[in-house]
Amino acid sequence: MFFKKSRRSSAKSSDQACWVTFTFWGLILLINSITEHFFQAPFISSSMLILFLGLVLFFISDFIFESRYKKNRPV
Repeated sequence: MFFKKSRRSSAKSSDQACWVTFTFWGLILLINSITEHFFQAPFISSSMLILFLGLVLFFISDFIFESRYKKNRPV
C-alpha cells in the first residue's frame, strides 16, 4: 500500500480495515443482488458510489484502529 507506515501496529490496523471494507462491499453487493432479484431495482444503483463508500470506510476504520493501538501501546 502506498500510505502504509512501517510500524507493526499500522500493518495490523490496515489489515483489519481491509477486512471491514471487503465485508462492507460483500454485504452491499449481496443486498443489491437480492433487491434486484425480488424488486427489480438495486439498493444502490451506482457502482462508483459503492466504491467511494468503501474507500471512505477503509480510511475511517484504519484511523480508528490505529488510534486504538496507539492508546493501548506502552510508552
